[in-house]
Amino acid sequence: MSASSTGDRDPVTALHDGWADRGRRTRLLGVGLAAHSAHLDPLLDEYRATLRTLDLRPPHTPLPLRLHRAAGRGRGHRTGHPGTGVA
Repeated sequence: MSASSTGDRDPVTALHDGWADRGRRTRLLGVGLAAHSAHLDPLLDEYRATLRTLDLRPPHTPLPLRLHRAAGRGRGHRTGHPGTGVA
């Protein structure tokens, strides 16, 4: 069984250390900020504005079907739209 935890660094580190002290195998991921983190919210407007300055187009190389579906194509997803990936 495996699990993951997200949140602010100090509480997640405390949780990690608690499990490690109990002999559980644990690891902290080497990321400073997760893409889904609420800590990114203050940056989203600037990010959207920057994306609007780029010439975004659909990929010229077809995506394999599984990746195509995982990317949300065929379900209202707009590849190449500045809002893609920005909630």
